Amino acid sequence: MKYLLDTVVFLYFLKGTPECFSEAAKRVLSNPDHCYLVSVVSLWEIAIKYSLGKLALEKKPGAWMTDIVAEMGWELLPLLAEHTFRVADLPYHHRDPFDRLLVVQAQTEKIPLITPDDKIRKYDVKYVW
Repeated sequence: MKYLLDTVVFLYFLKGTPECFSEAAKRVLSNPDHCYLVSVVSLWEIAIKYSLGKLALEKKPGAWMTDIVAEMGWELLPLLAEHTFRVADLPYHHRDPFDRLLVVQAQTEKIPLITPDDKIRKYDVKYVW
């Protein structure tokens, strides 16, 4: 089964803080039979927050993030025009444009989103936390 990681979940991996995961998320993430996706939306969000000084990382965002995705055996999920158009149909439960894009990616690709974000869970999207 495929799962899309919320940006914060990807950051937990980058920062080495898996203790932040819920028990349900730990169970899903520990299953080697699952396929995990990291959206390019998350990479974009991380780069912007880093550049604004809102996110501290050991090193500047860059190819090392995609290297980690590959090392973990995960896949990158591209942002498609179809994803961006679907944002127009979403109610405003969440105002964060990155989270809204992750929601439509999960909906469009029909995959659950691993997220601790209560606002995201208000959408018609499968999630794990």
